[in-house]
Amino acid sequence: MDTIIGELVDSLPKHCHLLIMADHGFCALKQEVFPNTWLKEKGYLKLKKDPPGSFSDIHPESKAFVLDPGRLCINLKGRMPSGCVEPGKEYEALRKELTEGLMGIRYPSAPSTPIIEQIFRKEEIFSGPYLNRAPDLVLHGLPGYDIKGSMSKESLFGKGKFTGMHTYADAFLYLRGHDMNSNYSIVDLAPSILHLMNIPLPSHFDSQPFSVLLQ
Repeated sequence: MDTIIGELVDSLPKHCHLLIMADHGFCALKQEVFPNTWLKEKGYLKLKKDPPGSFSDIHPESKAFVLDPGRLCINLKGRMPSGCVEPGKEYEALRKELTEGLMGIRYPSAPSTPIIEQIFRKEEIFSGPYLNRAPDLVLHGLPGYDIKGSMSKESLFGKGKFTGMHTYADAFLYLRGHDMNSNYSIVDLAPSILHLMNIPLPSHFDSQPFSVLLQ
């Protein structure tokens, strides 16, 4: 890959901008984790039939379920077609209860090591007019433990054919002709591209071009 990128850089005229970004890192996969199995065992997730054929097999009495990658949705009244969890105190209490329970999951051979490194509430990482549609909790697994949304697994842990997984850290950014050693946010990527193309930024953007482009 280094050779190919080098050839690309050498072939471009000097005035041409080249921006390369990886939005995630990579690591070896130790175990896949299926929190829906835990939710079923604890009574938060009920199925009309097991294994389920589709999402329609989620029972209306279910309080929560997990989708890939680690997105936990609460069966909230007024949002879900058959919601059973009341907004307000019941909703917040359930989020707290699920967070504490899921953070306690351990792999049998490493009982002192948390499998889930952090659990975010949706308002901590999402914003905007469609916040109500965001997952209620986001499960951030420890590197090596890939959190999956399967509802048909009987075991909490498993490992298929994959040997690697994405990580949230170790992303990189390269912009030819600029020192990109500072910390930048991925939300600044779109306005930076528009800036390089001399296109005015839309008024609804809540981010700015990379600071090195504005100097």
